[in-house]
Amino acid sequence: MDISEFLKSYPGVTVATDKDNQDILNFFGQTQIQGRGMSIVYDRTPDFFAFLKLHSPRMLVFIYRGKEGDIQGVATMLFRRGYVNGAEKEICYLGDLRMGFDRKGAVLWRQIYGEFFARKKEIDQLKDVDLFYTCLIDDNELSQRSLARNKKSGFAYHRVCPYSMVTLMLQKPFSSSRENTAALRVLRSPSQEQLQKFYYEHEKPVHAGYLFSTEISTRLKTWPDFAEENFLAVEKDGRLLASAALWSPRSCKKIILSQVPWHLSLFFSLARMFSFGRFRFQGELKVLYVTHLVFDPKLSSAERNEVFRALLKEAWQIRAEQGYHFLSFCDFKESSLLEATGSFIVNRVPMAIHEVTGAQDPVPSQQKEYGFEMALV
Repeated sequence: MDISEFLKSYPGVTVATDKDNQDILNFFGQTQIQGRGMSIVYDRTPDFFAFLKLHSPRMLVFIYRGKEGDIQGVATMLFRRGYVNGAEKEICYLGDLRMGFDRKGAVLWRQIYGEFFARKKEIDQLKDVDLFYTCLIDDNELSQRSLARNKKSGFAYHRVCPYSMVTLMLQKPFSSSRENTAALRVLRSPSQEQLQKFYYEHEKPVHAGYLFSTEISTRLKTWPDFAEENFLAVEKDGRLLASAALWSPRSCKKIILSQVPWHLSLFFSLARMFSFGRFRFQGELKVLYVTHLVFDPKLSSAERNEVFRALLKEAWQIRAEQGYHFLSFCDFKESSLLEATGSFIVNRVPMAIHEVTGAQDPVPSQQKEYGFEMALV
């Protein structure tokens, strides 16, 4: 059964097409993400679908139109190949779940999600999916209440991997003198051959992990403003120890702060003062992401932090050269890299990856390692 056939039982809910683009953009412009006194709007103009296509060519965008014909809800599903219990499988990321003020629509979404998992083997687009997952901000009370703690629907959210979005905001004065990374060499723009070899040899089949070794060539062709020059590698005595890419999806997804907490507002003022006016914030938060991060698994925890400290030092300089405000990365509780950020003033946003299942499905065990790309959600 095609998904469109399944949705016939739910009036007002359809699979979106390019014709719905402007209506979706209008709806997204009216909805915000709340957390820690901050309100965030993601500007996806001019093409809502462009950002999703970076993640995967296989996607579903659902919209709900209320009685007046205006959009009152949007949800997305992104499909890709990834690791599940060490084997390459089909996985689905559930993202962009936004609801308006239509109470009927909110009830409808919960019913649909419950039916998705109860009947997924009947639906052509879902029957081969082995893993559904998403991420939630710990302080987003609305999503926690309506999704993670909701016990009355046919689906269940399981907190399987806590992590933090760590943002480097300012380098501490005189901090570089305390760093012990002299034996490490950071390479800008390593060759694609070097990258693919390193990723092929060292990327581990973590749960929902990305297949970087086979995906890099595609991303270099399809991601805007993404090239070999975006990559950094750290080496010691001619041996590569880590690799990462610096990238931002700003060409198709901008972060707009509509409400700034007092401590960030104060920081912006101080940053502008101490940079003699060079730091300019006009609503859009320009963040450069550390993505595609992989370490040689033979490194100890202390060595990983030392290598990452050297990488961050170079990345921070590139951030300034390219006019970004901050530098961000995902820090997982079980393999934390926070020790490497000692020379920076940082901001942490606690989050967690959740596996999504049917209410009657077995509860998944908590994973110690999970594949996740913050730049793509």
